[in-house]
Formats: sequence, C-alpha cells, structure tokens
Amino acid sequence: MNHKILNSILGIVFASIPFATKAQTSHTIKPEIVPEQAYHNDGIVSDITDMPTFNPYLTGNNVGGVQSLKIGASAANGAGFTTSAIIPFKLPERPSGKSVTSASLKIHVNYGREWITSNVDLYGLSYNAMSTIDPANHFDDAYPDATLGVTAIEDDFFAKNVAPGNLDTPRFEETSTAGNTALAAYINAQYDAGAVAGDFIFLRLNVDNPATTGAHYFGVDDGSTTNAPTLTLEIEEAEEVEPTPTTSHNVNPTGDGIIVNTANLAEGGTNPWIGGNTIDGTNVLKIGASDPTGAPNTTNAILPFQLPARPEGKLVASANLKINVAYLRHWISSDIDLYGLPYNASNTISPSNFYDGTYPDATGTVTGIQDAYFVRDTGDTEPLGTEILTDREVNSSNTGDTALAAYLNAQYDAGAEAGDYVFLRLSVDATSGNTGAHYYGISDESTEQAPVLTLEIENSLGVTIYEKSTLNIYPNPITNGKATISTEGFKETTTLQIYTLTGQLIHSETLAVDGNKQEVVLNLAPGVYIAKLQDKTIAKTQKLFIK
Repeated sequence: MNHKILNSILGIVFASIPFATKAQTSHTIKPEIVPEQAYHNDGIVSDITDMPTFNPYLTGNNVGGVQSLKIGASAANGAGFTTSAIIPFKLPERPSGKSVTSASLKIHVNYGREWITSNVDLYGLSYNAMSTIDPANHFDDAYPDATLGVTAIEDDFFAKNVAPGNLDTPRFEETSTAGNTALAAYINAQYDAGAVAGDFIFLRLNVDNPATTGAHYFGVDDGSTTNAPTLTLEIEEAEEVEPTPTTSHNVNPTGDGIIVNTANLAEGGTNPWIGGNTIDGTNVLKIGASDPTGAPNTTNAILPFQLPARPEGKLVASANLKINVAYLRHWISSDIDLYGLPYNASNTISPSNFYDGTYPDATGTVTGIQDAYFVRDTGDTEPLGTEILTDREVNSSNTGDTALAAYLNAQYDAGAEAGDYVFLRLSVDATSGNTGAHYYGISDESTEQAPVLTLEIENSLGVTIYEKSTLNIYPNPITNGKATISTEGFKETTTLQIYTLTGQLIHSETLAVDGNKQEVVLNLAPGVYIAKLQDKTIAKTQKLFIK
C-alpha cells in the first residue's frame, strides 16, 4: 500500500491585539407592554393585608389626563393605604467580563397633591426571568430598607417641589451622581448573580414615612406614556481582538483499517484488516455489515493520525475531520458516529476498540465527538435499494469540530507529543436505521480522497509574523453573500480564512490567484468578522461586515 505521510500547511494568523480604548454601548430602556394585554408591566403595590385585591395594580390611574403610578396614600381602590411603584426593566446583554459603567433613571412627576410632604426613595429588587411585580415588595418606612435582596440606591430621590398646600409643578426627576453610581453597582450585582439578557430588574419608588403623606400622593407617568420611566445604561463592549496566531496542519491517516467484534471474528489474520477493499476502482474501508471474510458482521473504521507539535502552553484552536464516502450499498441506512480513542506511540489498531451500539459509547477511555457524523440521504440523493457510487465529501459539524479540538487537546494534556498517534473511529450505529447486511465504503489513506484531519494550533512566540496590511473586500458590508477580494500582490495560491471577533475560525478556503481579484461566496450569519488572506510571504486582514 502506498502510505501517505503527514502533510503540514503552515498559515499565520496575526497576534491578538486588544483595542486600547474600551468601547461602550448605550441602552435606553422603558417598561414593556405585557404580551397580549393592554397594559405595561409597571404598576403599584400595597401591603397585602390592607389590599387583598387589585394588588398589584397594573392598569395605571388617570391623573389629570395622564396614566400614572400613584405613590403615597392612595391605593388602587381609592382607600388611604400607602403604595409603592415598581418598574421592571428588561436587561440587555452584558458581555462576559465586562461591566455596566454608568446608569441613570429618569421619571416624569406629573402630579403632587397638596399635603403630601413625604420624600420618595429609590431601591433595586432582585432580578427575575419574569416581569411580574409582587405586593410582598411594598415598603413605606425610613431609608434604607434592610430586607434581604433589596438594594438601597438613593435616599430622597425626589420630594415635593412647592410649599405644602399647593399642587406640585410637573417636572422630570433624575438620579443624582451618587444615585447613578449606586444604580450601576446594583445592576452589575444582578448580572453577577446570574441575570442574563432578557431577564428583568425591578426599581421601586416608595414614600419613607406614611405619617407625612397627608393622605395624598404623587403621580409618575407610567410605561404607556410619552414620558415613561427611562433607564439608561452604558455597558462595555466585548473587545475586538484579531485571532491568535496559529499554524494549520492537514494530516492524512497512516495505517487505517477496519475492525470486527472478536466475538464474531478472532483477533489476528484478518482482524484488524488494513488492506482495504477495492470497489469500482477505489480502495475503501468498509463500515457496516461486511467483515473482511465477507460475513455479515458489523465493522468499524479506525483512522490513526500522527500528531504535529503543540507548543508548550498552547492549544489546538480548531479541528475538522473530512472523509469521502465513495460507496453506499443498497440497503444500509444506519448512521455513522465519530469517536476519539486514546493516543499511542504506535499506530497499531486493535479490535478491542470495536463498538456498534447507540451514541455515545460509555467506555471510559472513549470520547464521543459527533453523533450521526454521516447519515444516508434516503429521501433524496441516496434512496434505499439503490447502489450509490457517487463520491460525497463529509465534514464534521461545528459542534463536532469543537468536540474534536477538545479531544485533541485532552490527548496532548495526557502526554501525547509530536509523532504520537490519535485514533478516530467511525462506528456504524446498528441501533439507528438498518445495516441490511450491507455497508458504506470510505476512501482510505491510499487514495486521492483520503481522510484529512485539519488542526489549527496556536503558535509559540517565536513564529515569524509576515507582512500585514489592509485587505480590500467589496462590497463591505456584504448583503447577499457574494464579495470580491483584491488579490493584488499575491503571487501564488492563497488561503482565505474568516474569524469571529473572539478568534474562532469559521470559514477557510483556498483561492487560486488569477488576476487581481477573486469572487467568493460567504454563507455567514449577520455580524462582524475578521477576514484574512495569505500566501507564503504576504498576509492581509480586514474587518468584514455581513448584513
């Protein structure tokens, strides 16, 4: 057999360079309307012993023609019980490791009856996935409220703005500088406690002394109005970093073959079988129900790959397995699952690693990488009852790529080093579909379509960084997936790679330089990416926008 040797294609991705300034995103948030209801999710609450019904009250009160939250001594039924206003705000995303750098609350006080002289204090309540407000959170005593889970934000947030005996003048009230600081700290504490985008925080406005309400109240415009309460946040953005420098390795198997359960075929002789089988002129590994003797016993393919060096302290940043399915016999419909086996200094494969059960294999030393790595397309191009001789390229999925990289890192961490072998197993899942006493044929290592394990491994600090400059891609933003890349200055075959802003490789293709430009099609989700084009001497990058 003509064994292939390990092939390495070196590629450079520029060093991570965080932006020097901390960009921030401003969020202006108002109370939301309750789904399928006519009212917003802000409202008033009273002591439940005083108000066993209409508590909470969410539909607001018409005060002088304005829907208002009444704060003071006027419960939902008009009785002279004190009320608190509770305003839920839906949280935006706070990127991991980032902070709310500033916050402020702005309300519009549209009314203050003649004899209320109480101050109104501001508090924060514990976050919740729901916007429901609770009468248990009513409070009307001196600042601060010592209840567990309640955060004091600002004493005397607002008070009567005219002499007692007169109606207040309408005005906007905003948190003070100290209140803004406490509000930002409270919101960060909610995120730190587990709150995520879409959860709700609750701000409470309450009088601090029932005796000074004069049986009167303030009116604050509610969420349904033009002057609805407004929470403004400034949140640090995730830092945009260029990808970590990596070296790309494309590795073909050395010593691949098939194995059978030793209960069906004794070890030795033809088990394992590394000679492959010729079908329609192609050497294949048979996976399914056809052992090396021709008996209908299920088989696995084992692919040994020789590891390249992983520099100390570095990681396999990404990985992918590509195979070519060259043959499908008539009646097999079982899935093929992908597993990783423990590394070894030798590439010898063993029948003891055979498995044909449901995913995942629970054996302690076996790593499940991808369930249903290959599935026969019985409904379209690969119907049952038909012999298929058309090649089909199969790659591990995004989830499979992540699991594959984790498996490889685990092998290195367990002691594997350059020159050792990892083993990927393609197992027919005999519990899915049916083998029909038939099999699949996978192009083996001796063919032009041999399996390929692609690894991106972080570089050590000593790796040379090539010339870098701005890459010209147009249009940018891309709206229909099609773009033109300037290849001027590149003299040979180049590699185009697309990374997320956190450095994850999500697209890679080889471009043949022909003139000064190249058309490409990029099927990417809307967002911001880093594009890199490189050959052996030049590398260029550009931020790429997809709409």
